[in-house]
Amino acid sequence: MNESMLNALLQFLAIIQNLKRDEKQLLTRKYIENYLKKSFGKKVANEKIEVYIKYAALFKENSDFRNQLTYVCRSINQECNLREKYQILINLLDFILYSEISFHNIFSIEKPFKVFVNTIALELKINKTEFLNLIRYIFGEIYKIPQKKQLLIVGNQDPSIEEVKFLQNDHLNGYLIFLHLSGSNLLLFRYRGSLTLEINKQVIFSRRVYTLKNGSFISGKNLKPIYYGDILRAYSYDEAIHDIHYQAHEIEYKFPNEVTAIQQLSFDARSGELIGIMGGSGAGKSTLINVLCGNYKPCNGRIEINGLPLDSENENLKSIIGIVPQEDSLIEELTVYQNILFSSKLTLGNLTDDEIHKRVESTLLEFDLYSIKELKVGSPLKKLISGGQRKRLNIAMEVIRKPEILFVDEPTSGLSSLDSDNVMNLLKELSLQGTLLFINIHQPSSEIFKLFDSILILDKGGYPIFFGNPIESILYFKNKGDRVDKKEIACDYCGHINPDLIFEIVDEKQVNQYGENTNERKISPTQWHQFYLDDLKSKRNTQRNGPIPERKFQKPSSFKQLKLFFHRTVLTKLGDWEFIILSASIAPIIGFLVAFFTKQFATTKSGTYEYILFENSNVPAYFFMAIISALFIGLIVSAEGIIRDNRMLKREAFFNLSMFSYYNSKVIFFFILSAFQSFFLAIFGVLLFKIPDFTLSFWLILFSLSFLANLMGLIVSASLKSVPAIYVIVPFLLIPQILFSGVVVKFDQLNYKVGDQDKVPIIGEVMASRWAFEALTVRQFNDNEYQKNFTDVNTQESVNRIQLFYIIPMVTEAIEDYNVKTDETLRRKDIKLIKNGLAILEISNQAPNQDDKLIVMAKANLEKKRKQASAALDKIRFRKDLILENLSLTYGGEEGVTALKQKSVNKAVSDLVQNRSVTDQVIQVESEIYIKSDPIFRLAQSRIGRSHFFASFKRIGNYTIETYWFNLISIWFMIIILYIILVFELFTKFTKRYQRFYQQYFKNRITFNS
Repeated sequence: MNESMLNALLQFLAIIQNLKRDEKQLLTRKYIENYLKKSFGKKVANEKIEVYIKYAALFKENSDFRNQLTYVCRSINQECNLREKYQILINLLDFILYSEISFHNIFSIEKPFKVFVNTIALELKINKTEFLNLIRYIFGEIYKIPQKKQLLIVGNQDPSIEEVKFLQNDHLNGYLIFLHLSGSNLLLFRYRGSLTLEINKQVIFSRRVYTLKNGSFISGKNLKPIYYGDILRAYSYDEAIHDIHYQAHEIEYKFPNEVTAIQQLSFDARSGELIGIMGGSGAGKSTLINVLCGNYKPCNGRIEINGLPLDSENENLKSIIGIVPQEDSLIEELTVYQNILFSSKLTLGNLTDDEIHKRVESTLLEFDLYSIKELKVGSPLKKLISGGQRKRLNIAMEVIRKPEILFVDEPTSGLSSLDSDNVMNLLKELSLQGTLLFINIHQPSSEIFKLFDSILILDKGGYPIFFGNPIESILYFKNKGDRVDKKEIACDYCGHINPDLIFEIVDEKQVNQYGENTNERKISPTQWHQFYLDDLKSKRNTQRNGPIPERKFQKPSSFKQLKLFFHRTVLTKLGDWEFIILSASIAPIIGFLVAFFTKQFATTKSGTYEYILFENSNVPAYFFMAIISALFIGLIVSAEGIIRDNRMLKREAFFNLSMFSYYNSKVIFFFILSAFQSFFLAIFGVLLFKIPDFTLSFWLILFSLSFLANLMGLIVSASLKSVPAIYVIVPFLLIPQILFSGVVVKFDQLNYKVGDQDKVPIIGEVMASRWAFEALTVRQFNDNEYQKNFTDVNTQESVNRIQLFYIIPMVTEAIEDYNVKTDETLRRKDIKLIKNGLAILEISNQAPNQDDKLIVMAKANLEKKRKQASAALDKIRFRKDLILENLSLTYGGEEGVTALKQKSVNKAVSDLVQNRSVTDQVIQVESEIYIKSDPIFRLAQSRIGRSHFFASFKRIGNYTIETYWFNLISIWFMIIILYIILVFELFTKFTKRYQRFYQQYFKNRITFNS
């Protein structure tokens, strides 16, 4: 009771004293003295008696007690809440009872008292029905109480009073009669019987009315304590709701490195209980929460809910569990309203949008969040809402789907004492509605400690050392610690309990011969644990089997989840101005800068600068930089796409939502984002470089690469556990794309163990950058307005030229060497070289096993082939002249053709795809012949899609496909593979298995070395 309440009570009593006859005024003063001394001690009592005397004298001068009452009630209304008003009224009625003024006399005989009580109730805005409930109850007429449903009787025999609840207690002789004042949430009781009962170790007198508060309990000889929570739960929900029985059977949990985190633990819990898990730092509280909710599987023992194992495949089982982690599972970029709205839409699929919005509104009001519903949540470091509001929002997001079991990890961490009380009172209200709550808490205050129905205390090393009522825990540890005050629980005057006393006793140290504390405990964690196990044997309840409650709400369909996830992702990204700026600016900026700095101008005869596409030697470099930029942009924008949702996903795992829908929402979002970003990346190059008819081709490649990089980023984001690790791995993903693209280091110049003189090596085949660069350069060369007129003739010219000037002379020389050599090994090498040359020349080998006949046949065919090639070259030159003449007619002469060539062809690209920088156009390695020049004009030999670099066509069986389209399909094939890896979490599963293997291997190495 605070100062305002006490002064108001004294004023009321002073008015009552003046209404009485002189002989009864002494009785009033005696009551006040006894009440004050018992409640506040002698010193305060003496002070307040003097105050009471002054009030009595003051009110005696003014005989109009109605005005006096009105004045006092108005001051109470300004300073006291409803609960405090009821407590004042209860004390007044208790005094009237003490004074032996009967209920009948107040209302029928002594009219001033009737007016007195009615005036107080009216002025204090007390509910009329509850006021009548209170008066009838205090004066013992329970049969006349208007609302009998507010009554509860505890006893060994049911009195069978209609509407009155009854709680069986076989060891209680007589009755405990409780009245619940729901408006103020006060719980009153009185006892009728012959036993000597105590409330918090204070004797209960018959006929007197007592208030049962949080943490209070009623005890007696051979009587199991009756706790506040037990009584309040009996009021709050019907027995039919008691359908959850949670049992942990000898569970143990070990970390992957075999270190035991939770030692043998067993306990029972049921619906409507609020269970606190306490322990020092590092005792394993958070680990235990994860074991109990099913995130971690125990190594030994089992957890059952209504007899069903927690790790069973029953979908209902997981859906009735909710968890509120210590870390925020909020989306920082969304408002308070949006956070809880998406949480509800993902779990309340059977409700309409209007019903969901109403439920969200009511939940916001219930959790006192309505006034801030339009505020963005913000991050814990950049708070836009308070810590207490963040905690309440986290809880509200979980509670809106009404889970039967709720786990809350450190709900008061980092909060002020006021916010802590508010959050814990909310959780207590949830438990009274039938939810089974497990709360991990570090240092509870006295009031919070008394809210729990049971507490589980963990000692160092994960040893459970107590499970039971929090009030009992004080007595338990005082007895085990052999304290002198082992029968005292709380302060007699204020009811304060010190929970830290438990840990002081547990951690009490031994002393040495000099009286100094040692590092050794008086009672070790294993001894405390054994006490717990011994005590547990007498408390275990029988197993209760029963059906798991069916889900009250249904999750939406997979397609609707996809839409919700996508909508949430879009709103999240739009709410992140840094992401918007980065995503909107990075592609245009990089696209412009790369194109601007690589746009090479030619010098005219007059000394001025003029841009000519043909003369820009940086085009291949630009293509390559654009490719790497697309990969880089795709990676960095998606690298945090999933990891930022990890806390939220951990919570939503209990919703049994479709991860397929979740991943696809991310894929669709980044698909759209990449389409826009790659367009801006491509458009600057096309416009600045003035490459005609190249925009779509360029964009398709960059878009495909960017989207492929998005998937790589999402896979990494889903698999790694920290943001720094993600950005560390980005270079490891990009560098191979640079090194093995065939641009920085040519494939035939790589280490011979991985390189290849003829085809693109395997390591290059898996690089998207290689496929993209080849596609762009080949496309630009083959499909420009000038070059496409010469594709066929240039191909034929290249083939015949190489045969005439390189292959035929090389084979002819090999034949001559064969004829003069005598060493059989060298002769065999020459024969192999001749056969390979004939194969390139497409001359059939009619005598494969007769070398001499092969030589004779080869000489004849080579001469014939030489003449054919020479004649073909003459015809090709003539055809080229005809094509040039036609182009001259079309474009207005030779100058027009030159202008067409300068604006369509790029010399650097032409030189690159024709490999004009090579010194030896054909080389011999051992007995193999490799053609190095004109790769653009050579046909791929492999029929499975492999080829040399810069081939114009690829072959699949008997089909030939243009390189651009084949390479684009190849990139999308990679995209499909990455998509499968993402949605089926293949890389995540691989990393987890590797981690377990590594930890096991590391453990075995340590064991072996030790």
